[in-house]
Amino acid sequence: MAGVSPAELAPGFVEVLHQLGLTVTSTTSTSGPGGVTVAHHDTLGTGKGTTAPHPGFPTDLQPQLTAFLSQVEGRSVITETLYDQRDTHCSELRKLGIRVQQTGPHLSITGRRLPTSGTVNPQEIRCAAAMLVLAAAGTHTTTLIDQGHLTRGYADFLSKLRQLGFDTQPTE
Repeated sequence: MAGVSPAELAPGFVEVLHQLGLTVTSTTSTSGPGGVTVAHHDTLGTGKGTTAPHPGFPTDLQPQLTAFLSQVEGRSVITETLYDQRDTHCSELRKLGIRVQQTGPHLSITGRRLPTSGTVNPQEIRCAAAMLVLAAAGTHTTTLIDQGHLTRGYADFLSKLRQLGFDTQPTE
């Protein structure tokens, strides 16, 4: 990611990435701003995250991490301590074959489950972003009924997805 330094990332989020076996390092560039590189060298492990106010693990990243953890071998757990209703992504993930169970504030994600094709209706921006994380995980087709959350939250978002290799097509 260009123009971002590791110091700008919430330490709680970086800690979860380290648990998974990912390294977060600064990059430099002679042609523009430096950035962040995230890499792994071995098989990714399971993770545990507990949301907390800054500098902890941000609740706004919890749905995207849930989608990511569904692709990691084993069982991961995320505990939501800030918002009781931060779970709209769970039912949408299940529509795509993802195994996520909720018990109170705890989400249990049983991973390495390739998503199936399906239609989802994300009810808020974090859920929509989680669907895109999952869409990047395989060769299935994910149809988002309402892209409004993405387009209002991210400038020129569909064009950026195309630049990353996503096949974005409007639905009727």
